[in-house]
Amino acid sequence: MNAELEQQLRELDERRHRETVELRERLDRLSEATRSPRYESYGRDSRINPERAHASYEAMLEEPSINKKLRYLGPQALVGIVYIAMGLFIVVARDNFAFAVLRADFSGSANALSVMVGMSGISLALAGIWLIWRGYTRVLDYFEFSRQTLRDLYVRDLPIEPLARVNTILRQSIERVGIRHARRAAIDRLRSPELGLPETVLYYFHELEH
Repeated sequence: MNAELEQQLRELDERRHRETVELRERLDRLSEATRSPRYESYGRDSRINPERAHASYEAMLEEPSINKKLRYLGPQALVGIVYIAMGLFIVVARDNFAFAVLRADFSGSANALSVMVGMSGISLALAGIWLIWRGYTRVLDYFEFSRQTLRDLYVRDLPIEPLARVNTILRQSIERVGIRHARRAAIDRLRSPELGLPETVLYYFHELEH
């Protein structure tokens, strides 16, 4: 399914590129006789280059580095690391804990207590790993949602400028409100008519909610 979607996107890119080049050539030919030198200079500066537009779209689909994804976890990552460190410390020092509790040389009871303390440490470390993994998968899910949103809007022929604004809002949402509320915050902002985004964007997020 992903391979078919990627193939469709490539075909759409090629078709849009050809159509854009053809349209640009036709407009240049029709207006060449009437353009002033000043207008020509302005046209060259303001015209969107199809290759650069496609390169910008590809850059929007790039995911952040692993380190940046972990930073998006916020306090959850710190709590998970503390749990892991405490769990490993308990596992390493389990014999000392058992001896301190029983205040006697090792016996059957001491060995059993040492095992229980070690299991508690392992459980605490696993809890820390689970916290980090849970937050990390939320980050992955959010960026997959972002990529899918950009793909869907690109297929709907959304121009590169509003597409770049959508991408900026998607990135800002996770940085401002954190991973737990990033998707809700992004959708609420992108559905707002006050941003002046094209109807294509507003209709897309209206469909997404229903």
